[in-house]
Amino acid sequence: MTHLLAFKGEAEELHALLHTEPRLAHLRDVVGCTALHWACAGGQVSAARLLLLHGASAFAEDMHGSTPLHVAAKYGRPGAAQELLAAAGLQLLHAQDAAGKTPGECAADAKHWCALS
Repeated sequence: MTHLLAFKGEAEELHALLHTEPRLAHLRDVVGCTALHWACAGGQVSAARLLLLHGASAFAEDMHGSTPLHVAAKYGRPGAAQELLAAAGLQLLHAQDAAGKTPGECAADAKHWCALS
């Protein structure tokens, strides 16, 4: 439920859910993605901000070693990428996924040149 709300950007519903169950900010799906991964995939900046405020980790890795920034880069979501970098700092740019790729390399592979600018 949390993941879908994050992907769709349903910030009010997400906030209410996180208020009653804060641990949901850390819950993972079957491939290890958190709601923050999903918010970034959907380009939902306000949902990403809300999850970060509730303790979601910008450094969380899915089963492929991808952080939410890798996901934002792959899908060309510059607003989500900026939110993550503001919260976690530039060291997030150096995170490598299981294939050894940084978020910048993922953005380039997907032809999303502006995702991390």
